[in-house]
Amino acid sequence: MGDFPGFTAKAEEISSFVIGAHSVSVISHIDADGITAASIADIALTRKGVPHTVHFFKKLDEAACDLVNGMEADVVWLTDLGGGYTSRFSHPGLVVCDHHPWEGKRNVDERPKKSLFDYHDNNLRHLNPHLYGFDGSRHISGAGVTYWVAKHMDPRNVDLSPLAIVGAVGDFQDNAEHRLVGLNRAILADAEDAGLVRTEWDLRLFGRETRSLTKLFQYANDPPLPGLSNDWYGARRFLVDRCRIRLQDASKKERAWSDLDANERQRIRDELVVCLEKQGHLDLVERAYGEIYLLIKEESGTELHEAKEFSTLLNSCGRYGKEQLGLKVCLAAVYDGMTSAEEKGTQLEEALVQLRNHRENLIDAMNFFFSEERKGPFCERRGSVQVLKADGSYLLPETVTVTGPDGAEEKEVFRDTTVGIVVGMVLSSGKIKDDIPLISMMRSDGKVKVSGRGNRRMIERGLDLSAAMRGAAETVGGTGGGHNIAAGATIPEDMVEGFISAIDDLVGAQFKGKRA
Repeated sequence: MGDFPGFTAKAEEISSFVIGAHSVSVISHIDADGITAASIADIALTRKGVPHTVHFFKKLDEAACDLVNGMEADVVWLTDLGGGYTSRFSHPGLVVCDHHPWEGKRNVDERPKKSLFDYHDNNLRHLNPHLYGFDGSRHISGAGVTYWVAKHMDPRNVDLSPLAIVGAVGDFQDNAEHRLVGLNRAILADAEDAGLVRTEWDLRLFGRETRSLTKLFQYANDPPLPGLSNDWYGARRFLVDRCRIRLQDASKKERAWSDLDANERQRIRDELVVCLEKQGHLDLVERAYGEIYLLIKEESGTELHEAKEFSTLLNSCGRYGKEQLGLKVCLAAVYDGMTSAEEKGTQLEEALVQLRNHRENLIDAMNFFFSEERKGPFCERRGSVQVLKADGSYLLPETVTVTGPDGAEEKEVFRDTTVGIVVGMVLSSGKIKDDIPLISMMRSDGKVKVSGRGNRRMIERGLDLSAAMRGAAETVGGTGGGHNIAAGATIPEDMVEGFISAIDDLVGAQFKGKRA
């Protein structure tokens, strides 16, 4: 499948280098994968007594690279960042643990030397699955790469494997095959052998721990379930009339999936299959089922018990400038004795406030696009890509008017850190065609942030959204990259139309090349 011995040898080399440092600056991304990666590095360094600090960057641009190069720490450890920017770094103690496509050649022995750092000991300290024949969008995440180094630093760090699972699930690495594969599978084995994670084959609908049963099906969007998704009454009738499920417990509290017994779950699963097959949606049956990863140490019915909900909680922290809070939640969840029960409860409650705010913003964003009162189209199709629009503009606004129980109010719905999530939700909503990638744009730090999403069917047709984003951005003086299924770019504001035309051409060429 790939050069596993080479990947492991590089992890061992990096672990020895990091342990020998007098000081380390850990720099990571702000999403769930980045926060879990930083947490793994933080705990591993703490256990070895290596002085260190942890910082979070929402992107790597020229200014961020300059900050990295100027850091005084002996070692700068980039996690879930840096793979596509190695030529921009010159810090002599740089370590990169990333899973995004590398900017150079795939063959590690033919690496082009582009920076001062490449000449340091003639050896690039870069652990990246793409350099060893693995797929960084499916086989291992940034947290997983960091874990691979950490477990060579100290055998105790096997207890950090659940964080790597949360990072991988947060990066949707279980979506393609409805379970974790590749190097992620080895990490999962570590977690299971240590008695820290339990794997179940079940419905993969988001919210099994904390959403009421009705909302679990009403808000299902991956995949959308005809007759249930976006239909509160339809979901309720399905559960009560067809499945004979009590929706409340003896205290009148709404029940969640985690509250059901085995027989109740099986009745729902059986009826769901019957309903979808009758409607001719056999593909949705397959997509609705898969592996679920439960963190055994955490309480059932909480956001920390299931990997997908845990990762969403972390995203709600990082995407709103609370990365350090997400870090603390991870440390408290895994590192016994580091946080008191009272502190853990306080941190979790603060994170839940962020989560509620995050969910409200996503609901407002969906209502903004799908409102019956909307005038004009919100999605423009080109030849090979489609673009979200807001009232005729390609640039989404930060604030929109939202009508609630107390009347209309202006709310900050779209953020440059969350719009990618919105793009993915719109693409999988069933309300637009999902045969070509969807991109969105909004102003960010004086430029335009582009976020794009595809799906596995597009990948099979030849889509590499990372390459398309990078290529299109470079034609208009910007930068871009990411994964083949999810990627982003930063471009000058006066180059929006040029960028759209360029990425449309590049994606079209990828599709044609595959068909040929």
